[in-house]
Amino acid sequence: MKNFRLQKLWGACAVVVGMLVATGGAKAASYTWTGASSTLWGEAGNWSPRGVPTLGDSATIGDGRSVLLGLDTLVTDLTTGVGTTILGSPVLTVAGTFTDNGSNLDGAGALAILSGAAMNYNGSANPNANGSRPLSNSGTVSINSGTLVVGTASLQNAGTLKFNGGNLSVVAPLGLEGVIQILGGSVRGIGTINGHVTNAALFAPGYSPGTITINGNYTQTSTGRLDMEIGGTSPGTGYDQLIVKGSATLGGTINLIRYNNYLPPVGSSFKLITYYSVAGSFTTIYGLYPSSDRYYKITKAPSYFLASVSWSSA
Repeated sequence: MKNFRLQKLWGACAVVVGMLVATGGAKAASYTWTGASSTLWGEAGNWSPRGVPTLGDSATIGDGRSVLLGLDTLVTDLTTGVGTTILGSPVLTVAGTFTDNGSNLDGAGALAILSGAAMNYNGSANPNANGSRPLSNSGTVSINSGTLVVGTASLQNAGTLKFNGGNLSVVAPLGLEGVIQILGGSVRGIGTINGHVTNAALFAPGYSPGTITINGNYTQTSTGRLDMEIGGTSPGTGYDQLIVKGSATLGGTINLIRYNNYLPPVGSSFKLITYYSVAGSFTTIYGLYPSSDRYYKITKAPSYFLASVSWSSA
């Protein structure tokens, strides 16, 4: 029910954005939070200039300030400082750019990044950032530093989740590991996910190449695809690697991509996935023949998934 509510709210927000953009909307304004701790976003007196930021506007909330959402809130651009706290159960929707410098995304309502919008997380200055607000992404979320903390039942409907040097923690009540569902778009980059991942879209570790580590379980559905580039013999630098600290449930497609015209020597091997335990199998494997005279022999071992090179005539 929670995922249905997030998707429904995203659709409603997209309709609102389209209507207001088409009609021109109101004149944009830039607001800075001046209110007392944990007072309402919707109170005009809490902002300078006096008013309430909404679609078309930009809002800035400084270091250590806290804001309470009383109603579902839609804004174009948002900047939060180190230790900024956003409280309340309503949904916070960003239609433009969200620059997050290490905020605490508390509350039960989702943080929705709309299609065409972007979130840039730069949280290295606040290593103790926390949050329970689930992420609903249909735009581009870039985790550039630190650890972005979001609530369980997070999902991506479209767009891209990029690891550019930062990490993601998905938390559930009582300190348990939460779940993020990749229902559309892609996950790319180098970093760590603390929590469980369900991939029904595209998962592509590395930036040619690199490693993503999952401190939890990885489940790939029948519609999921895992892209793994092979351009050398060293894991994480020569070829992509997915490290799963929990269980891996395999399904869908794995795509073995020859990177930078690299021709793997016969006898070489590539430990593409490691895991604590494994179930299932990939239905489709692309790229089994890096050249006409050699192929990848696939081994699904109890703790790793291996591609080793043999002569194609063998």
